[in-house]
Amino acid sequence: MTVNPTTRHALTAMATLLTLASAGTALPARADEMNWRQTSVAVGQEGPTILRAGVAIVNGKHPATVSVRNRMKGPPQDGVLQLATEIQLRFDDGSTIVAQADGQVRLDPQGRPIPGESRSSGKIVSGTG
Repeated sequence: MTVNPTTRHALTAMATLLTLASAGTALPARADEMNWRQTSVAVGQEGPTILRAGVAIVNGKHPATVSVRNRMKGPPQDGVLQLATEIQLRFDDGSTIVAQADGQVRLDPQGRPIPGESRSSGKIVSGTG
């Protein structure tokens, strides 16, 4: 499975295209593609892991809450910070989707994330409903 999120917020406000190999998510059966747009805010930090919480709209009509864990994979290099990300979407009916991705965020000369876009790829690792 492939996850290609695009972030609008510095680290994790992502719009993601997922190609699913099978049904069994909170979306209708036989879904081949799933898109979502999300926004989130930082809510804490656990060591090198930045915690974020927010909301998402999946396939333009399914609301979900989103929890994001961004772990820095090392120091920035050439103005880019590499991240390992875990995203959990939780739908109104209690069903979930969990995806893991590797991504990157561009930094300004002072080392701060640049608001805009970043890229990630990964896979869905679990889900219910």
